Amino acid sequence: MDIKYCVGILISICIFACKKSTSYAKEEKANDDVKLATYKSATLYKSDLVKNSILLNFDSASIPHSEVERWIMDQILLSEAKEKLNNIQEVESLVDDYRNSLLIHHYENKIIADNLDSIIRDDELIKYYQSNKAEYKLEDTYVRLLFLKVNKPVKEEKSIVEWMQNINATNLYHLKKYCDNNAEQCFLNPDSWIKWKDIQSHVPSKFINANSLSNGLDRTFADFKQSFFIKIIEVIKPNQDPPISYIKEKATRSILHQRKNQVLDNIKRQLYDKELNKKNIKFYQN
Repeated sequence: MDIKYCVGILISICIFACKKSTSYAKEEKANDDVKLATYKSATLYKSDLVKNSILLNFDSASIPHSEVERWIMDQILLSEAKEKLNNIQEVESLVDDYRNSLLIHHYENKIIADNLDSIIRDDELIKYYQSNKAEYKLEDTYVRLLFLKVNKPVKEEKSIVEWMQNINATNLYHLKKYCDNNAEQCFLNPDSWIKWKDIQSHVPSKFINANSLSNGLDRTFADFKQSFFIKIIEVIKPNQDPPISYIKEKATRSILHQRKNQVLDNIKRQLYDKELNKKNIKFYQN
């Protein structure tokens, strides 16, 4: 039998079946817990299924029989695997490696959560930008903007213009609420960069195109059926150096990734030195 198939059987069954029959068996069951089935030394309780979010909406009288049968089938398959696989020791070693990797992964996450400084300073962003801006050369035009496409007749047209002229949290709220109730298409996140092609598909090219875009452009125009409201906050043309605002999100992820690695390396080194000083580590020459 293929070793990968064996590992798949044991790992998947251990996660779903062994977990219930062994770890739960060690826990003290509540007096009113319901025993659902047994197979050899393994026992399935109602609380085991609830813990796995299977029966949150069922009471003990309406537990799906299929879930109990599935548990029994998994237990039988696990028992068969232990009896019939010739390379069980090799498989169990791989399962142990998988378990250890999970433990390390979760502990690394805890180390990061406890020690990572997630605040990115402006000077770090500038340094990252200066070192990496060549990688962000653009082949398309990108914009930060406010945009509404509204079917005629347009309600509160004067208010729309006023809200777009003064971008703040209150006016953005009004615009988004208006968009939900009236507009056919909106782009109302002034901090996000959007490819102009995604906007152009909603605007007749005779009114505005990539060549006519500029920072601060504020226009209202209409055709026979619809009115368009557009305010360009910032634009990047192809092959221009992107502004920091364009790479900020990617830069933040990259900087935090580097910090995470540094935090883990430092903690690992500290633990290693500590155990070395306690003489818990021994080296043997071949």
